[in-house]
Amino acid sequence: MGNNHLSGTLPEELGKLDYLKQLSVNNNLFSGEVPADIVSLPSLQHLDLSCNSFTGRLHLNGSGCASLRGLNLAENMFEGDMPLGLSNCSQLVFLNLAKNEFNGSLLPDIGRLALLKFFDANGNQFVGEIPANITGLVSISALVLGNNKIQGRIPREIGNLRALEILDLSGMKIEGAIPSELCNCTALQKLDLSSNKMNGSIPAELSNLSDLREIDLENNSFTGTIPSALGNLTGLAIFNVSYNHLSGTIPRDRSLAQFGSSSFIGNSGLCGEPLSITCSEARSPPTQPTSSPAAGNPTTSPSPNTVTAARRRPFLTGTAISAIAITGALVVGALIIAFLSVRVWRKQKKRAELVSVKENIDDFSSQASAGKLVLFNGVSSSLYNECIKEGAGALVDKKRIVGAGSIGTVYEANTSDGTTIAVKKLRTLERMRDAEEFEVDMRSLENVRHPNLVMVQGYYLSTTLKLILSEFVPNGTLSDRLHDLNPAVISLTWLQRYTIGLGIARGLVRLHCNHRFVSR
Repeated sequence: MGNNHLSGTLPEELGKLDYLKQLSVNNNLFSGEVPADIVSLPSLQHLDLSCNSFTGRLHLNGSGCASLRGLNLAENMFEGDMPLGLSNCSQLVFLNLAKNEFNGSLLPDIGRLALLKFFDANGNQFVGEIPANITGLVSISALVLGNNKIQGRIPREIGNLRALEILDLSGMKIEGAIPSELCNCTALQKLDLSSNKMNGSIPAELSNLSDLREIDLENNSFTGTIPSALGNLTGLAIFNVSYNHLSGTIPRDRSLAQFGSSSFIGNSGLCGEPLSITCSEARSPPTQPTSSPAAGNPTTSPSPNTVTAARRRPFLTGTAISAIAITGALVVGALIIAFLSVRVWRKQKKRAELVSVKENIDDFSSQASAGKLVLFNGVSSSLYNECIKEGAGALVDKKRIVGAGSIGTVYEANTSDGTTIAVKKLRTLERMRDAEEFEVDMRSLENVRHPNLVMVQGYYLSTTLKLILSEFVPNGTLSDRLHDLNPAVISLTWLQRYTIGLGIARGLVRLHCNHRFVSR
C-alpha cells in the first residue's frame, strides 16, 4: 500500500491478521495513532509506517514483536519515549526512528538488540547520554544519532563495535575528546562528529582505519595540528575540519591534497594551501618597539624622567611626516603598477590557453569551422597537440560511447600520455544558443571542487559543436549499478545505495547552494 495517496487512520481490522508478515504503508497521508494490535501481530516481520503523519506513542508487546526484523517509523510525528518493549524485539535488524518527536533518553537496555545492524534516530528530541551498554550492538553497521539533544562524552565502549561502518553523532552537545578506542572500529567508513562541543586533538590513529571515506569534524573546538598520516586514507572522499581551533601547516599529503579551502576555514592558526594565508605570515613574530637612546641598555627600564620627557616630545616632526607621505605615495604607485602588470600577464597567459582547432567529425564535416579549445589548469598539454593535429574529432569516437542522456552523449577519450578524460557532446545547440553564456557557465565551474562532483577540465566551442571536458570516472554508469544492468558486477547493498544518495545530495548542495551555480 506504499506510495499512494491514502489518507485517514489505519483500520483496526488489520490487527486481526495473525499471519501477516509484512505491512508497508509508507509515503501516504495517514494520520492519527497506530492501533496497538497491528504492532503486536505475532507473525509480523516488517512494518513500514514511514513518511506519513502518524501521532501518539507506540507500544510494542514483548511477545508480539518476537518475529519483527524491520521497523521503519521515520518522518512522522510520533512522540514520547522510545517505543516501549522495543528491547524485547530480539530479532530486530533494521530500526529507523528518524525525524519524529521522540524524547526522553535512549533505551538503557538497547544493547540487548544483538542482531541490530541499522539504527537511525536522527532528528528527534532525545536527551541524556549515549548508554555505555551500546557495546551490546555487536552487529551494528550504521549508528545515526545526530540532531538530538544528547550530551556527555562518547563512551569508550564504542570501540567494541567492530562491524560499525557509519557513525553519525552530529549536531548535538557531545563533549570531550575522540576516544582512542574508536580506532578499533576497523570497518568504519563514515565518521561525522560535526557541530558538537568536542575538543582535544585529532587522533593520528584514524589513519589506520583503511576503509574510512568521510571525516567531518567541523564546528567543534579541536586543537593541535592536522595529522599528515590521514593522507594515507586513499579512499577519503570527504574531509572537513573547518571552524575549530586547529593550528600549523595544512598537510597536503596524498589524499588530503584534493580538498579545498572550505574544508579548513575558520581555524585562525592554520596556514598554507589551500588557504590564502601563508605560513610565514602566520608565524611572523610581533614587532618589538625600538629602544630609545635615553633608555641605554634595552633590557633596562627607563627612568620616570625619561618617560615624562618622551610624553612631552611630539611623536613625529613635520619633516618626518612629509617624508613618510612621499614614501607612501611612491609605494602605492609601485603597487598599482605591479598589480596592472600582473593583470596584463594573466590575460596574456589566458589567451595562450585558447587554441584554434579544426573539427573533424562525420556529423559536422560539411560544416567544419574553426573552434576554440579551453583547458583549465592542471590538464595535460598533450590534449592541445592532438586536437591541433587530428581535429576535435579526436575527442569524440563513436566506438567509445560511455553513456547518453537528455543533455548529450558522453565519450571516453585518451591522450598520448595516458590521460583519460570524459567528453560530453551536447545533444542540441538550442540548449545553449549563446556562446558567451556557455563560456560563462563553463568558467563558473572551473574552480568548483567537491568529492561528490566530477571536476570540469575544459571545454570546446564552435558554431556547430559544444563539448564539455571532465575527469573520467571508470566502472560504468550509476544507472547501470543502481538497476543491476551488469550481471558481472555484484549488486549494491542498501547501505551503499544510501551512501550514494547522500553523496549526490551533498554534491547538489555544493553546486546550487554553496557555490550558487545556476544551470541554464
